[in-house]
Amino acid sequence: MAGQLKVGGNIIASHSGVEGAGTVTLQNVTLGDSAVPSRSMNFRNRIINGNFDIWQRGDNFSSSSVNEWSADRFRTEGYSLSSTISRQTFIANQTDVPQYPRYYCRVATSSAVSAGQYWAFQQRIEAPQNISYGTYTLSFWIRCTTGSLDAGAFKYGIVSSGELLSSPELSTTWTKLTQTHTISSFSASDYVSIYLIYLTNSSPSSLSVDIAQVQVEEGTVPTPFEHRPYGTELALCQRYYFKTFNQSVVPAQAADPSGSLTGSSSVNDISFISTMKLPVSMRIAPNPVKTYSTTHSDINWSDQAGKQPTSSVLAAGENAISVRATGSIAAGGAHSIHITAEAEL
Repeated sequence: MAGQLKVGGNIIASHSGVEGAGTVTLQNVTLGDSAVPSRSMNFRNRIINGNFDIWQRGDNFSSSSVNEWSADRFRTEGYSLSSTISRQTFIANQTDVPQYPRYYCRVATSSAVSAGQYWAFQQRIEAPQNISYGTYTLSFWIRCTTGSLDAGAFKYGIVSSGELLSSPELSTTWTKLTQTHTISSFSASDYVSIYLIYLTNSSPSSLSVDIAQVQVEEGTVPTPFEHRPYGTELALCQRYYFKTFNQSVVPAQAADPSGSLTGSSSVNDISFISTMKLPVSMRIAPNPVKTYSTTHSDINWSDQAGKQPTSSVLAAGENAISVRATGSIAAGGAHSIHITAEAEL
């Protein structure tokens, strides 16, 4: 069944396919002074995990350094200062942010940025794979939980080659920020930076900000936030970070063995190798790949006649990872190893 959507006699959208299926595509259309380009409405958001549903590394982070990851695909950058980043849950039936999202991200700092420095919370979009030359609009919801924040103390925006950022005045109520930017070049590492928080030495020494529904899309019109299924969003995140731990388990030593790589040896002190095919191809061969011991009454290494093998990464590719346990392996004993693999920008 096919159909069209018209406004004032003009076709602005068309649908093709059987009832309940198909793709909706916007035609070139002008809304006021803004234009929506012809594009599929599916996967229009170039931000990954913009709804803050995926937190593979954990859901509460405290750090005084930078280049640290928190919610999947989001990281800090710039000057080292004390900060905490945590997952927050919306109250039931809240209406401040549309479409009833489940989570939002809280970013707090407790020290000042030094003169001439900056501190930022951002996501890098892979280019040209996920974003290319053209005009894009950033939109997200934000509120300042420690009082109003004057313009100039806080900046945000799309940065591809040193462009100026926008400086809004934040309040304690949820507000939707937008910025449109034309990308004509990429960084040397082929990515576009999306700065949600950019602080300089004019910022206060103590700050707490909440962020929800981050979206970057082609064109100059910010459309409603695109909700993608959890499994789809997780697979997008796993291109950059993967773990064998259950999603509810923060990577750590002596965790439950569920999902780990396992192996055994028929004789004492002979190594074994275990290989896992990854659920999605990673951006590049992951580095670093970390190994973790597990804990269980049957496969705890320390329970194998007191023997404690050493784990290491044998090989890591975009599609599979092999690990090896060497030495001090008890005959007939099973052993398991968890892994995390990173291929971030």
